[in-house]
Amino acid sequence: MPEAQRPIWLLCLIFALAGCAAASESRQDSPASLWGAVRVISETEQSHAPALWVQPDGILTAAWVGADNRGVHHDARVISGSTMGDAVTLPLPPIHPYGQQLWPASGDHLHLLWLDAGADGQQRLFAAHLSPDLGVERGPVEVSDRQTLDYAAIAAGSGQVVTVWSGGSLAEPALYAQSISARGIPSSPVLLKHNAAQPALTRTNDGTIHVFWLDTTDHGLRYGQLQRDALLAAGSTGHSLHLGPGDRLHSLSAGTDAAHLYLFWNITRLDGTDETWMTARPLDTGEWSAPLRVGVGGVNDATMQTGLNTGTVHTAAHGDNWLRWGAPMPGQFDVLPLAGAIGSDLVIVHFRQGVLAGYQRIAPVRALIGPPALLTDRDRYLYLTWAEPTDSGRAALKITTSRG
Repeated sequence: MPEAQRPIWLLCLIFALAGCAAASESRQDSPASLWGAVRVISETEQSHAPALWVQPDGILTAAWVGADNRGVHHDARVISGSTMGDAVTLPLPPIHPYGQQLWPASGDHLHLLWLDAGADGQQRLFAAHLSPDLGVERGPVEVSDRQTLDYAAIAAGSGQVVTVWSGGSLAEPALYAQSISARGIPSSPVLLKHNAAQPALTRTNDGTIHVFWLDTTDHGLRYGQLQRDALLAAGSTGHSLHLGPGDRLHSLSAGTDAAHLYLFWNITRLDGTDETWMTARPLDTGEWSAPLRVGVGGVNDATMQTGLNTGTVHTAAHGDNWLRWGAPMPGQFDVLPLAGAIGSDLVIVHFRQGVLAGYQRIAPVRALIGPPALLTDRDRYLYLTWAEPTDSGRAALKITTSRG
């Protein structure tokens, strides 16, 4: 191994020592991260990060599913700098909600999306329109009009959100597109594709919405572009998802860097091993790279510039220190950050030109049993949230940010 290269355990030791020093000055219960304090948003019974949105000025809104002697409910709070607002129970009576997402509406308003049982008992996509102080101005609105298995959403500008969801027949689900206006009013669903599930969306800076899905007839990974509720340039990536007996696909997710599209998928194998896989291609060609399990090998002393306010990022290469529960950051920048866990560390790996190029150890983590969430603000600071199990059997919903 070249002198300039160090194994990951040595780099982790260096970061751990730095983290210990920072933790001694922190008033937080959790160990400090590479960026500073780790704060607890709430404790609840969910395995994944809370829904999160960052306004351009850095004000955060987080939402999660709470449960207590009142039953199950939607909870949210606003975080402004070092001030964490009171947790608010939203008047959106749910049954068994999950899959919450937050997206920008007009002004500082927000769209809250989630899946839950509809009036007929079948699962639907729901939405609510929230004011900046977490008042519910519209909702709950039943968006989808038939059984809904899964969904993806993305901001489409001017306060609108585009959703793509899979539903209908369980044996032969179809893909539908539906937009939600800046005031929280959904359009009628439009059929995009038969025999399709697990949609994923990403949007490039030119406004193009890129759509991925799983073909349920052959487990093929498909791709197209969404334009005015029509699916254009639909075709295959040339790859299929290979699942053995007892293996489980959790979801597909997509991202972009300056010149490449990426598709990621998280799998739990029969033996309980969590894996993150990926494929990528240049934006201007149609050839996808061979599916590759995401992992880090050599981490160098040298650092890289990401164009984001990420703190120190060391150059790195692909290897067999495997990442699990990968979650890409929305938006198109010079690099694509992907949050996840390696061993007992919460990390971010940075992709450039279709390959893994950088590595950061962010914080120690007791366990990660669901995907984190990673966002940026207009000043390109990063915000990372995750769910970490506690001895009480609940999860601590945690957040740290490179804004400090």
